[in-house]
Amino acid sequence: PLNLAFMAAECYIAVCVPLRYNYICTAKRTYIVIGIIWAMSSLSVLPDVFILLATEPLEFLNSRVYCSRDTVFRSTYSLKKRDTSHIVFLVVVWLTLFYTYFRILFVAKAANADAKKARNTILLHGFQVLLCMMVYVQPMLIQAFIYLFPRGLSSIAFLLFIINQILPRFVSPIVYGLRDRTFRKYFKRYLCTLNNTPSV
Repeated sequence: PLNLAFMAAECYIAVCVPLRYNYICTAKRTYIVIGIIWAMSSLSVLPDVFILLATEPLEFLNSRVYCSRDTVFRSTYSLKKRDTSHIVFLVVVWLTLFYTYFRILFVAKAANADAKKARNTILLHGFQVLLCMMVYVQPMLIQAFIYLFPRGLSSIAFLLFIINQILPRFVSPIVYGLRDRTFRKYFKRYLCTLNNTPSV
């Protein structure tokens, strides 16, 4: 979600402030943004490690537990911090996406550009972001599913992994690849060539 938020900000700069794009979006600033994403992601997890070391006995580090965040970082401080950080990230990313996407749509309409293509791209991005945002509500989803299906913990974890990790990355090739006319033309050509090759 943080990657998508910064990508949306980059699209906003490219569409709404095109004359300053080369000044704002430089390689050095891209590295800074990547560092910020890594730092923010680390700050949401590293305190849990310190809380674990401070609150759990040493025997816990040698024990066998089900490998999930809630069973390893089971302190109430960790759970409250996780919920708080998820809520903050959820709100900040959604506000960023709503603001940037609506501004991009308005600029595309005002410029009399292909507003339909821009709208469809934004809707696909919105769907992708919705799938990514489920990471922030995953603990509540797991609790609800375990309440409904108490014996299906491994199936629930696998299903949420597919929804949260695989599907959002599957949408990216559709947004950036198959919707591009040139890519689509060559994709169809090579796909049809593969289907027409004689089998040996």
